Amino acid sequence: MSLSPSIQDILRTTYFAILLAINTGSLNAAEHVTEYLAKHDAELTLSLIMVAVMPYLDALVNGLRNCFSGLDLKDMANGTFSSLQGVYGILCFFRNHEDIYRLYIGSSYGKTGLQHRIYSNHFNASYRAKEKSKYLYCILEREDVKAFPVCLAQFKQAVEPPVVLLLEALITTVLGTYRLETYQTLRHSKLPRVDWLAGVNQCDPLLTGDSSLMWIDAAKAKRRANLENAKAGGPVRIRQHWNGAGKWFYWNIPVGCFKLRMPRAVADDWALVHGDMVNLEYNVTLNRHPNVYALAADDKDDASKLGIRAMILMLMIGEKIGFRSWVVKRNDDG
Repeated sequence: MSLSPSIQDILRTTYFAILLAINTGSLNAAEHVTEYLAKHDAELTLSLIMVAVMPYLDALVNGLRNCFSGLDLKDMANGTFSSLQGVYGILCFFRNHEDIYRLYIGSSYGKTGLQHRIYSNHFNASYRAKEKSKYLYCILEREDVKAFPVCLAQFKQAVEPPVVLLLEALITTVLGTYRLETYQTLRHSKLPRVDWLAGVNQCDPLLTGDSSLMWIDAAKAKRRANLENAKAGGPVRIRQHWNGAGKWFYWNIPVGCFKLRMPRAVADDWALVHGDMVNLEYNVTLNRHPNVYALAADDKDDASKLGIRAMILMLMIGEKIGFRSWVVKRNDDG
């Protein structure tokens, strides 16, 4: 069984679109990736990639149209028990909400292989506890989530890490799991539309190996997405913060470069976990807002006419879709 001609064409077109974006500076890439591209023929690299891709990718692309209904996900996990390099997916569903999913794309580009990366890391509770702020790990900790690992590519012969990372970036683009604007524009027009909120990837795979670039890129992308969503009254991820000793925490809703503080009592009542989604809604009145955001604002100040309301999304909390809370800025808030 091989990839369909349409998917092969989409992969090829998207691959060269990614290379063009790197060359023009639209996409950042770690130095070891750009050095590899400068030294190796693009067609040869593409041939290595195409041979590695498994037909399961065809099924996942088609599954985007109907929330992966009818797929044999257990069969698609067979290739994950391997010591080979490759690319995988982790598909998560919420109990009682079969039409809602979360999808993460990752890779194993070193010597340990797919099995170690997937099962010794992602599906290992002790490992996840060391990096509990990762959105994927917050999802996997939920009792109402069922997660399925899927093998999307295997390299039968060892390749250099940039080849694996280029393939990870390619599949990330095709399946729409990373919200960076450039990746969104690179998606082929023949691909099914995706819910960009369903993608769990937080970092650009092309920056793997360069921690400074990864941090800068991820921070910029988060601020940009949060600000755009917030201005439009859209969904943003809520963040949990601990003090240095880890004895207490509070909740922030990031909006660009500043943060809205959510009372811990509200977060507890809504059963929030780090990384969950909330909607921000804005309401402006002619006179002072009855639930004014800026409590200290004078009635003559335009800020006194603004109300900001946070609402929990059904796709994260289920039955509590109707929960809402007005956000208030007190004098001691940042």
